Amino acid sequence: MFLPLLTLELVRRGLGVASIGIVVGAMTGSGQIASVFLGSLVARFGSKSVALCGLVVRAAGLSTFLFRDDFASYLVGSIVAGIGSTSVSLGIKTELLAAAGSRKLISLRSAAVNAGALIGPAIGAILFQVTGFNMIIAASLISYLVMGAVIVFVRFESRGAGVRPSADPPVLEDRLFASGKRRQIAVLLLLVASYWFAYSQWNLLMPLAAKQAFHTDQASSWFYIANAALILGLQYLLLVHLLGRLSSRRILLLGYGSLVAGFVVLMFGWAAPAVVAFVVLFTLGEALISPTLDETASGLSLGHGGLGRLFGLIGSVSGAASFAGGAMTGGILSAVGTGPAASAAGLFAGLLGMVLALWGLRKKELS
Repeated sequence: MFLPLLTLELVRRGLGVASIGIVVGAMTGSGQIASVFLGSLVARFGSKSVALCGLVVRAAGLSTFLFRDDFASYLVGSIVAGIGSTSVSLGIKTELLAAAGSRKLISLRSAAVNAGALIGPAIGAILFQVTGFNMIIAASLISYLVMGAVIVFVRFESRGAGVRPSADPPVLEDRLFASGKRRQIAVLLLLVASYWFAYSQWNLLMPLAAKQAFHTDQASSWFYIANAALILGLQYLLLVHLLGRLSSRRILLLGYGSLVAGFVVLMFGWAAPAVVAFVVLFTLGEALISPTLDETASGLSLGHGGLGRLFGLIGSVSGAASFAGGAMTGGILSAVGTGPAASAAGLFAGLLGMVLALWGLRKKELS
């Protein structure tokens, strides 16, 4: 709930649009850039320790907006908060999936994330209107205390070596690419890159297409809410019940195929029916791909520390692919405007994902 309201608050404080973009971008991008390093910390010190430290770092970064009122402080606070946020999410994700990487657990985790995506903005909007931005920061800090207590006291039964701190020097199995699974990891990272390359189009094309189709700036908000609601309502049903007997690679093939279908529809014009169809097909692809990539990573059985390192590497690959996809489509829109070419980057990424999933099926590189 924080970033959209941070944008509005910085506008209210008189910060320029370019400076706001830098501050918001730093909060979202700094953690992704640091993901490889943070994954190594998870492997070395344990996922719970990194998550708890991340809460402290996140709180320190957000507190900057309470006590300072200049661009440099905002930028530093955003970078610190972004790194803290990624530390928390990476630590919790690794802790959960080291305990059990089942499709059911991963789907439940995704449902919790999307429930937050629905409830958080509603609470934030109310607080912003009634009490102001500083109360939102205070509420965030209180929520971090609650999260910290949960992380400390909740214990998970590990299915294997887990991701726990160790005083012993790293062994061969701890080195990610010395695990004997280089090819599987490479295929997974290419799938991750293609997914986030395509996903970067969602935050760029969907708002523009929705505004053109429905002639209002509010249209994109409708579709963001619909996206989260559809995933919350359908993801568990699809992955655990309807498609529960399919392998991960077949689900990935269906997911990337849905993305391709969505971008193909959008190539025929940005009329209202096409935009609605794009949102539905894209959401279906997102619901199938995102948790299945996590399931595939968890199923590689990388040994002590390997899972944390892998998720860190995945985070950095995701950030780089998102930046590349957004930059490419932004360049296309600037050069030729809206039209079929605007969907080219997303279509390419979806097709690449399908090819990789098919190759994984044939070579059995994916579980």
